[in-house]
Amino acid sequence: MNATRIQTVAPFLVACAAIVWSFDDVLRRELYTLSPLVLVFLEHLFGLTLLLLTAPRWLSEIKTVSRKNWMTMTVVAFFSGLLGTVLYTAALGKVEYIQYSVVVLLQQLQPLFVVVLARFMLKEQVNKQFYVWLVLALIGAYLLSFPTLTLNTQGNTATLLAALMALGAAACWGSSTVISKMVLNTTSALTSTVMRFGLTTVMAGILVVLLGKTPELLSVTAVQMQAILLIALSAGMVGLLIYYTGLKHTPARVATLFELLWPVSAVAIDYMYFDKTLTNTQFLGAGLVFFSLWRVQIRRRST
Repeated sequence: MNATRIQTVAPFLVACAAIVWSFDDVLRRELYTLSPLVLVFLEHLFGLTLLLLTAPRWLSEIKTVSRKNWMTMTVVAFFSGLLGTVLYTAALGKVEYIQYSVVVLLQQLQPLFVVVLARFMLKEQVNKQFYVWLVLALIGAYLLSFPTLTLNTQGNTATLLAALMALGAAACWGSSTVISKMVLNTTSALTSTVMRFGLTTVMAGILVVLLGKTPELLSVTAVQMQAILLIALSAGMVGLLIYYTGLKHTPARVATLFELLWPVSAVAIDYMYFDKTLTNTQFLGAGLVFFSLWRVQIRRRST
């Protein structure tokens, strides 16, 4: 596949990963009794175990990874793999895994972190038109998340804490998009995924021991194990591998816009699995997101 073809397809791989991630909430509903840290450790351990089966494809490359890239991926593993996922899982737990609009919307603030960091860390040039489509896409995400156009804070502490945790997760994941791009410039997507999962598993495992969460590992049921394995095969390891493959050939500022397909897909899942009816406002929001992504892709192909 030539370079032009790869650059055309890559953003849609990011979009595919975003759609896969939208199933994450559904899968995690079966795991509400587990602490966020234990869940993060187990899902990364399962993902790493699956990646070890592909060792012949990445073993020789991982031996040549520079110390700088190892340090960079360590930062990614901590902020995205560990802290970001723990905060997001804890946010869902605070609202009993009900998809409150405030949690969903705050996850869509990632582009703001990505665009700013990509400009200063990766020296990616950002034209004025891009900001127009970014704002339009964020408005679309808002309409999807808040179909009544009002914040759903319910006036309780749990929802407020969930909002703050979701914002923290957005900051962690947004910054990690940019930092991951620095590693992907010189390392394959598969090797980068192995590094990320390996480092996160070690960090989470150490914290599980230090914080006395080891007994909780013995209480995990067979049904929960199956759910965790399913996460690893979808929104976890496989989703990240698809994402890194696309991100490697996509500017970070463009990739983060295609990630906005997550709220579109999440609303569709709510409709299909939980009988939540789509409103006219949500249809408008989905249209704005798709239109923004289309305009960004057209602009990118013409430059």
